[in-house]
Amino acid sequence: TIFFQNAFARLRKFATAVRLLSVEEFAQVSLVMGKKKKKSQKPFCWYCDREFEDEKVLVQHQKAKHFKCHVCQKKLSSASGLSIHVVQVHKEPMTKVPNAKES
Repeated sequence: TIFFQNAFARLRKFATAVRLLSVEEFAQVSLVMGKKKKKSQKPFCWYCDREFEDEKVLVQHQKAKHFKCHVCQKKLSSASGLSIHVVQVHKEPMTKVPNAKES
């Protein structure tokens, strides 16, 4: 019961705040009742800034483009895993993530 009272109180405050906004201002609000705009929900690749429709496709992209060994073509699941693999198996240092943007 106290949960619902708090929830209704927050809802009333939100409704009051919404009434004070113009249509243009409301369209620019990035968070509405805890939900983000669709644009900011898309997962993106940290290494090349490419956006993806879902996380599964992002992981496939990273394994194929950024976490693939340049010597034996093995696909690993992380940059640190790739680095450890290259050092231990091929005895080479890894200085950067393959196909990553410069920064």
